[in-house]
Amino acid sequence: MSAPSRLVTAGAAVALAGLALTACGAAGDAPLPTSSSTTSSVAALPTLPESVLPVVSGVEYLDSAAARQALSRTHVGTTLSAFAGGISRDMVVGGRTVGGLQVYRFAQDVPPSDYSRFPPMMAYTFSGAAPTSQRIGGKAIEVVETAPGSGHAVVAWTVQDRVMILWAPDLASAKDYARTCILASI
Repeated sequence: MSAPSRLVTAGAAVALAGLALTACGAAGDAPLPTSSSTTSSVAALPTLPESVLPVVSGVEYLDSAAARQALSRTHVGTTLSAFAGGISRDMVVGGRTVGGLQVYRFAQDVPPSDYSRFPPMMAYTFSGAAPTSQRIGGKAIEVVETAPGSGHAVVAWTVQDRVMILWAPDLASAKDYARTCILASI
């Protein structure tokens, strides 16, 4: 399938996922996937090595069931073929989980000119809310101040051949960690 066809497929899949999330959000928290759906969704997307995670002083990354569920909630593994792999980890500072980070690497045939289309779609699919475009140090980011269901703030952006999705308990923290991750990738 060509990259433009994948974008159309991706857009349709994100729209359908968004409608499903909106419908679920009206009735309460968006349901978390069952362990069988988590396994199949994550298994469909190859796992990237931890070396793709930005090195951030004081932040450790932890693999957890919550991180794997976060990866499956973005629906990348079952709806988009634009990615060669992904990874999701909790962000831990001083032994306390302060948020999480997902990294997705674009497939080689996705043109760099299309990269910027993905953060808004993926932030929406992950959070269930429409993001707003903002900037951190000149870098375009997509922001969801409060995700329905989780209450987390979500920030998404691209760096090199990857899309990053970061979540934290509040917007100030999410933006601070996103800024640190962006600076670490320069």
